[in-house]
Amino acid sequence: MRLEKAFLLVAVVLVTACGAEVGSAEDSTEEPLLATELLYRDDAPNRDVDFKLDSSLAPYPRIARLIRETKLEEMRGVECDDEADATCIYGSNLEVHYAGERLVSLIDTTSSFYGGAHPSMTASDMTFDVQTGKRVMFGDLFNSWAAARELLQREWCEAVSDHSSCPPLEKQALALSGGASGIDSIAVHTSDYAFGSYAEGSDKAFLSVTPELIALAKPEYQKYFTLEVCC
Repeated sequence: MRLEKAFLLVAVVLVTACGAEVGSAEDSTEEPLLATELLYRDDAPNRDVDFKLDSSLAPYPRIARLIRETKLEEMRGVECDDEADATCIYGSNLEVHYAGERLVSLIDTTSSFYGGAHPSMTASDMTFDVQTGKRVMFGDLFNSWAAARELLQREWCEAVSDHSSCPPLEKQALALSGGASGIDSIAVHTSDYAFGSYAEGSDKAFLSVTPELIALAKPEYQKYFTLEVCC
């Protein structure tokens, strides 16, 4: 039986990210997020499964709980061999890259080990519209994802030029990034084997927001992009 264990006292999380904006009035009507809701751990024999949500999600309880339910379902699907000699490890860290008035964007980095030579790491992304409370696919932030991708792919290839290849941008984890002034860059995080060989490892980069990229953003999101680089 899986047990959900609280590692913090039941308390309201008030910590927000440096420079991040506070959530919308709609979110303020939700029950405050508890510190215990940010963590999950199942450490039964031969099993160590956990996730940690970024405390910057505190002003967005509806979104945080949606992410939590998604992760709990994922954790329930992790199958470990209880008879194996090695401990099965599956852990996720969800880091917020941008938390603003209209959009929240984060990258979920998951490490897993089921025995063998080494663990594996995968990166995925989640972006939410605060107004609707629904997840938004990254490409749907733009009127033309094909045009936005072309701009970003060029900069991405320059950023990873020391690798043997430049993998397609859309197959990487993509998140909006910025602070109080707005979205000033695009965070890119690869998984293992993105470049082909495990020896090359994973990589990450921050791609600049340009006037051309802002012009491609959908009207409802465009004003949240900025050319002013935060801290």
